[in-house]
Amino acid sequence: MIGLGLVLVPWIVRNQLVFHGQVFLRSNFGLELWLGNNPEVPASWSWWLHPTESIKEKEEFLRLGEIAYMREKKRAAIQFIKIHPADSMRFQYHRFMETWTGFGEPFLDIWRGAGAALRAELALNYALTVLMLFGLLGARRSLSLDSLPLVNVIVLFPAVYYVTHTTPRYRHPIDPIIVILAAYALVSGMRYFRDTMARWRGSRELAAEVRPSG
Repeated sequence: MIGLGLVLVPWIVRNQLVFHGQVFLRSNFGLELWLGNNPEVPASWSWWLHPTESIKEKEEFLRLGEIAYMREKKRAAIQFIKIHPADSMRFQYHRFMETWTGFGEPFLDIWRGAGAALRAELALNYALTVLMLFGLLGARRSLSLDSLPLVNVIVLFPAVYYVTHTTPRYRHPIDPIIVILAAYALVSGMRYFRDTMARWRGSRELAAEVRPSG
């Protein structure tokens, strides 16, 4: 926590001085929210409307200034969400799927027309997510309160991307935890299988010993 504070404090102080207290860490939430919630979004987000890609939006950004531009985009995004709740929920569904599977469309829709390489990638992505969930459940049951940091990371970290927009690289900060949980699920499953087989063999041997002869 001390290291985090030492890294963030200079940036926070700079923002307070430059933006006169209007920005704490970053100012771009309104833009990111609007890029994922506007009439031109096809399924997840409209990347081509970013000021770095759109001449029109760049001119608007320069005309209004950073703070006013971000406020206007936040207002437009919230208005869109209120007027089009079904579309907003559809966008969030696609972003949720993309976060956890790498693809915004349902499994079968992709599988039917996919080649061998894409099917292998799809199967691996889904398997990793499923194993992660089993690992998380196992950790929650075995470690109880000690597992809460893991639960919080998996649940809370990607939540903002469901609302705004996402790409697979946004998940990279928590990928090590996902892999650890998946490995935990595999190891726990192998240990359970080994113990079950040992008990089964032991019961068969015991039954053979007590079986009456003749």
